Amino acid sequence: MTLLLVTVCDARFPIPKKVTTHINNDLGPGIDLTLHCKSKEDDLGEHVLQYHDQGYEFRFRPNIWGSTLFFCSFSWQGGPIHWFDIYDYRRDDDGSKMELQWYFIE
Repeated sequence: MTLLLVTVCDARFPIPKKVTTHINNDLGPGIDLTLHCKSKEDDLGEHVLQYHDQGYEFRFRPNIWGSTLFFCSFSWQGGPIHWFDIYDYRRDDDGSKMELQWYFIE
């Protein structure tokens, strides 16, 4: 019975494709970017990116209800903390985007 229920749910609600989000520090030489990303379900922890570092990336699968939201705090030397919705299903998912690129530029 449980297997049948899962099969029916899968038919009505296709599993969303994974999304990869890249965050890059282009603020300038010697300026580190500190970020902390999370969603309602996941806390990805704090990360420090050096200028032109490899960047930070995370992958996730949006939920089937279309309500996935990842938000991040960003700070760098001499400035306040900034908050951005780095991924908002309602804003970012059009069925074709599977990679998002974010660049922080001074």
